[in-house]
Amino acid sequence: MAPTTAPLTIPPAAASIPNLLLNYNPRSIPNDKPAIIDGPSGKTVFTYATFRNAVKHFAVYLRDEVGVKPGDVVAFYSGTRVYFPVCVHGVLAIGATVTALNPLYQAKEITHALNLAKPSHIFAEPTLVPSLQSGLAASKLPSSLTIHVWDDMVTPPPGLQSNIRPVPIWSITSRSSSSVETFRPHPINPDTTPAFLTFSSGTSGLSKGVILSHTNVVATCFQQLGRLHDELYTSTTVTVLVVPFFHILGLGGFCVQYVCHAVPIVVFPRFDVHELIKAIETHRITHINIVPPIGVALLNAKEEMLQGDNGSRRDLSSLKCLMNAAAPLKLNLADALSKRYGCTLTQWYGMTEMSPSVSSQREDEVDGGARGSCGKMNPGIEAKTVDEEGRETTGSIPGELLLRGPNLMLGYVGADEARDPDGWFATGDIGYFDKNGFLFIVDRKKEMIKVKAHQVAPAELESILLSHPDVRDAGVCSIYSDAEASEFPIAYVALKNTSNLDSKTTEKLRLDIRQHVDQQVAHYKRLKGGLHFLPAIPRNPSGKVLRRLLPANLEKTTQTQQTVLQSRL
Repeated sequence: MAPTTAPLTIPPAAASIPNLLLNYNPRSIPNDKPAIIDGPSGKTVFTYATFRNAVKHFAVYLRDEVGVKPGDVVAFYSGTRVYFPVCVHGVLAIGATVTALNPLYQAKEITHALNLAKPSHIFAEPTLVPSLQSGLAASKLPSSLTIHVWDDMVTPPPGLQSNIRPVPIWSITSRSSSSVETFRPHPINPDTTPAFLTFSSGTSGLSKGVILSHTNVVATCFQQLGRLHDELYTSTTVTVLVVPFFHILGLGGFCVQYVCHAVPIVVFPRFDVHELIKAIETHRITHINIVPPIGVALLNAKEEMLQGDNGSRRDLSSLKCLMNAAAPLKLNLADALSKRYGCTLTQWYGMTEMSPSVSSQREDEVDGGARGSCGKMNPGIEAKTVDEEGRETTGSIPGELLLRGPNLMLGYVGADEARDPDGWFATGDIGYFDKNGFLFIVDRKKEMIKVKAHQVAPAELESILLSHPDVRDAGVCSIYSDAEASEFPIAYVALKNTSNLDSKTTEKLRLDIRQHVDQQVAHYKRLKGGLHFLPAIPRNPSGKVLRRLLPANLEKTTQTQQTVLQSRL
């Protein structure tokens, strides 16, 4: 069992998300404190007073004019907009559930998400309506389902006029405050009422629908407060949104945790590394949640981006911490980022199923024995690691991480119970705890490659590949040898420079990279499956390698499908 974490207490007055936002204010947050700031203009869009009023107005609009009922699911299919958090809280305030779709989804992915979530109402961005139409038409939902479109839509696409309903969002949220003075959140059971129906990352197949209750999400808020109240949640903290709102970090982290804990959020409609760097100086940003691709973008930003209009270096002294999550950031990259921006870089661990935070690294825990860890478990979470036979592992022996706690999801949509009889959830991640309680994640269980009697972690080989001076990105999976009845590692590499590469030079480079790996690992970890070049390595928006999309795994899927087809003939 992992070292015991601190107990977690959730005040009864803050048991649901609407109560946490509208009725719970022990820190006496000033009404005029900025809540949401528009990045491009620098203007405060909502203070805490106007944010709360806007939530009430949107909730009343949903209830009285749209007809949303408690228990309904409301879908958002939209890019990043400054009013997105208002809309999320408005849905929650009337006892309905929020589901947010990735705006990069294509028709097939939309269909899958809609079939899982079964929304009664959909709010969409104008430019996304055609994709939504295609996905909706192929889904099991009624084709007559109304699509509510933000009011900057000028002309509805042909054939959708009868389904389109404009949403005058700014006139709705700026109505007289006296009209909502008597509004109260719809009473719910926070333990059983779904707040979010979101989606797993889908690194091994189609996304799963994850059901998170109000208690799950509120628990994470107070877990974070317990671990980081004196670092992250202070009166001077300012952050900037660099992940989409549809992501669990956007929903649970920004829309709920930061908003309810009075951390001003600077919002840009899309990620731009130059704008992000300027925002640090302009808005005196103190903390930034990043994922590895954003970390790499910051590290690779041209030096002139760090210079102001007068040619001198921008004042980035307000920046205290970059907080990496979603996928590990290699230590050499973390060190380089810290040095370039003069701040601390911490690593966190979490997952959609845990609402999402599991462990967090404090700014005073990045050195010494905690280096390379994901910090310590958040208050109220129990954890243990087990071997393949289910026996608990101890010390530095890696095992699969099992979790339970108040922030563990209610379950997956339409799936069997995800917990074992004792309430433990198997994460599929391999890790261990050191003697001081710091969590170290080694790899994914289902991604481990079994070479003879050994197990090989793809992430280890990818880290070595990335250290080669000619390698831009890398992904490793397994390939099976019938002759040897074993899996072997196969690597795919994207090169930094592909110009002037003839066949002879390519083969020489391939050999050089393989030797670079093989010389640093045990014999069974060598790239016996081969090394191949790709234009790019498939990754999801959080930066995780999509191993199922690497050519060897795609070939396995095709062979399996052909076998099934032949068996039916």
